Amino acid sequence: LEAERSQVQNLQTVLTGQDLAQVFALFQQVSFDRWPSGKKAEEDKELLEQVKALRDQAKEQIERVLQLMVLDYDTTVYVEEQAGASIQDLAHLTLEFRQALWQAKVEQNCIDYNDLEHLTLDILAPYDADLGQRQPSEAALYYQDLFREVLVDEYQDINDIQATILSFLSRERRQDLSGNLFMVGDVKQSIYGFRMAEPSLFLAKYQAYQEGKGGHLIVLDANYRSRDEILQFTNFVFQRLMDPGFGEMQYGAMESLKTGNHSFLPAPPDPEFDIEFLLYESSAADEGELEDQDLDLDQGVETSLEAEAWLIGRDIQARVQAGWQIYDKELGQQRPVTYQDFVILSSTRHPFQPVKQVFEQLGIPLLSQNVENYFQRQEIRLMLALLKLIDNPHQDIPL
Repeated sequence: LEAERSQVQNLQTVLTGQDLAQVFALFQQVSFDRWPSGKKAEEDKELLEQVKALRDQAKEQIERVLQLMVLDYDTTVYVEEQAGASIQDLAHLTLEFRQALWQAKVEQNCIDYNDLEHLTLDILAPYDADLGQRQPSEAALYYQDLFREVLVDEYQDINDIQATILSFLSRERRQDLSGNLFMVGDVKQSIYGFRMAEPSLFLAKYQAYQEGKGGHLIVLDANYRSRDEILQFTNFVFQRLMDPGFGEMQYGAMESLKTGNHSFLPAPPDPEFDIEFLLYESSAADEGELEDQDLDLDQGVETSLEAEAWLIGRDIQARVQAGWQIYDKELGQQRPVTYQDFVILSSTRHPFQPVKQVFEQLGIPLLSQNVENYFQRQEIRLMLALLKLIDNPHQDIPL
């Protein structure tokens, strides 16, 4: 340990200097001996485990740096110099393409949503080359005085340019006026990273407002829709999924959902309301059973859906046939469960037809509302027809 400690101290000394070649050389000389095995006194065991855990952390950090130092310093500099010219050419090509694309859009009098965002920002806060930053325009100052409040929902899915637009549209940057930007969001619901959403913007404000910097934090943690058992299970899952390293935030007491509706009966805890899982594990026996049900095992996703449908359907059927008791809020008492008490939620990415077929075979009545039905609604069809007419007013059918 003393030798390893000396290595780390040397690294710390070198890192304070400016000699990158020496940093490279010293990092690549670092080595760790095997942790000694063998019997240890019981009173030393806990202390040694703590020492080993700290040593492993330091070792992991150094190994992470070494992954960036595959080559020696001179070779790394040479490779980067050679790559630099190509990257510079690529940057010039990208700028030329961007200018040509914009010119083509102007000629055809069309823009996309990203263009709208950038044009909006340019109107509200044109870039000042002398100051090296954007400055609020007359339009921005007008709207800052005009709007009493700027309300933003789903703030966890905002991106950097949208946040910048809102900061100039509201009084967030004003020192002479009180803030008027009100944001609502839940980082647990952030699912649009693939659309360039930046949950870190939400988390930065969440952390700053806790410390009283730049705004006031209101935590809406009371849930009035769900039973306590549902909320406790949700908390159980997120407490294990979310931390600063993985979920980008700590899911602690302040973030946990609290029961707001205590009218559900019987009062918790009650074993009748525990969360249950139906586990389906594929095996030769399962495949034989599916074959007995005239299912095609080569259908992939649909076969998987059918297997789940059989599992769910039989569970529902068993509960109805056994007279499983549930609490009826309207009657104010327990009663036997019926088929209409069950709800099945499914992904819209997969067809629901296989589930309907399985339930028909089991004799279970099923009413489904899916995406296809949604787009056949009168109000949706009316709006789609209106959009088609806006695109081309000469169309007869939408008219």
